Amino acid sequence: MKWIFFVGAILFSCAKQPRLPLDSKYNVTSLKNDSTWFATGKALRIIPKGKKAATIKTFNIQIMTDIEYPGHFGSGISKSPYVTGCLDGLDCIPTQRLHIYNIPLKKRKFKISKLDKGRKINSEKTAFWLLANGSGVNKQYEYEGRKPGWIRVTNYDKKLQTIEGTFSISLDNKKMSYNTTLPNVPEVTNFREGLFRVKLIDILLKE
Repeated sequence: MKWIFFVGAILFSCAKQPRLPLDSKYNVTSLKNDSTWFATGKALRIIPKGKKAATIKTFNIQIMTDIEYPGHFGSGISKSPYVTGCLDGLDCIPTQRLHIYNIPLKKRKFKISKLDKGRKINSEKTAFWLLANGSGVNKQYEYEGRKPGWIRVTNYDKKLQTIEGTFSISLDNKKMSYNTTLPNVPEVTNFREGLFRVKLIDILLKE
């Protein structure tokens, strides 16, 4: 009887996990500082030379959008013809990027602090950027231990090579020399109720 209850509890827990609607226009959505946020994400599996994809059990997620932010569209700042969320095939000059690294390729909830701690190089740290001209950094945020700070993989479809999940992360403004002073831009960026369904793309390193 206890075993049946235990199995039932697990099934119920899995069933109640939020999921990106199948008809969603964007493959990543969230609340960013309590405002609706949408973007396009990709899951990248980095394969060292001489290794096979099946042996690599982690991936990185890269998310970008062209939603405006305060102070971005000043003189000389490029922008997309219209906001697309950086959907594939449409003109997009990114204004915001969110990167999360070293995520295990299995169904589970992971703490951002542990993912960052396991990085092999310093640049592989969860970060969010406000961009100028599509690439230049106006302001950089990093995860510094503030709650919430997690990402959950809820499904991995090996046949379709898609990964689904949820995330909630709060990131702090990193004091960098190149960080631009922007009016009305908060010191903390909060992502809540994040949902994603992204394609897994294999990147084969040549060296």
